[in-house]
Amino acid sequence: MKERPRNPNQHYNGGYAKLYLKKTLLAPYTVRKSKLLASVASKLGVHAILDLGSNVHGSVKMGGSLRFQMNEKGIDYVGMDLSSDYFDKEFLRAQGIPEEKIYPQIHGIIGDILHIPIESDSAEMAVCADVLEHTSDPSKALGEIYRILAPEGMALVVIPSMYKLDMADFDHIKKKRKSSHLEKTTVDEWISMCEKKGFLVDKESSLPFGIASGLSYLTWIDECFIPERREVSGAETHTSESRLFKEVKSILSKYDELLDSKINSDGLNRALLSALKQGDIKKVFRVLDDVASVIASGKEKNILHNFFTGAISAQYPKERVEVLQTIFTNSKFPILLLGNSALLVLKKK
Repeated sequence: MKERPRNPNQHYNGGYAKLYLKKTLLAPYTVRKSKLLASVASKLGVHAILDLGSNVHGSVKMGGSLRFQMNEKGIDYVGMDLSSDYFDKEFLRAQGIPEEKIYPQIHGIIGDILHIPIESDSAEMAVCADVLEHTSDPSKALGEIYRILAPEGMALVVIPSMYKLDMADFDHIKKKRKSSHLEKTTVDEWISMCEKKGFLVDKESSLPFGIASGLSYLTWIDECFIPERREVSGAETHTSESRLFKEVKSILSKYDELLDSKINSDGLNRALLSALKQGDIKKVFRVLDDVASVIASGKEKNILHNFFTGAISAQYPKERVEVLQTIFTNSKFPILLLGNSALLVLKKK
């Protein structure tokens, strides 16, 4: 049985909000995720969403804000999170957020996803993006989401896939890097968890995103590429390889939307899947190097090429490669495994 902290919520207070405002809200991944969620919600024809684990998304008018992106599509937004800081204008001002970037009206609910303070059968759509893996009981959280949804209501759930190789839950990564993720498992297990709570998974609308940046985590099969971190909020220490990885991850994240489009339109997602099922990690990096060389230019192109060249020449422990090979080979949803994250579209029966 996995160890759970006595109070897993203690990490998600005002300090976490400060860090999120400083490093995460305007990160390319967050902006892309919010745009993607809003686009999917709009295509599904919903009028309002409840964002579970909203952080400051309902309070600030910035590109990474889910409320901002939903409102751009004409969709109403309400957020819910553990701390009142996420919805406090004075707190946001103290963090240096300009007045014009703070919503005049903030609709926030203080609550725990394990005990959502909302009536059953009442929500048109719930969004739960990069939250379940941080909870002490994700199965219970999914049950709560199912409970509050109206009949035939929908949920958009974002889960880690290739991100930090959570799908394999490798011991060598846990020894080198402290994570805030309490649940590390495969996309197939996440989907099974959803189905056991009664959800229907819309496999046609569900999709991976951040394919190139997600697959760059394959280098973490080798310890030298992993930025070391002894505490969840602690500073990182680096090898030359891990420092280069961080730089490359940042570049790839910036181009993820273009890279995803190129990979999918050229059918390279199938080539990547074939290589992963064969355990051919080096072929994956050769494909990514070729694709990145078309999208990036100048200094960034050279940095990416140097990284992929090093990744191709690295020696990866066979037993670790085989773990990932088995996951991809046995998956019922292999395409969803490719991304940094997977967006699951769920419907209440």
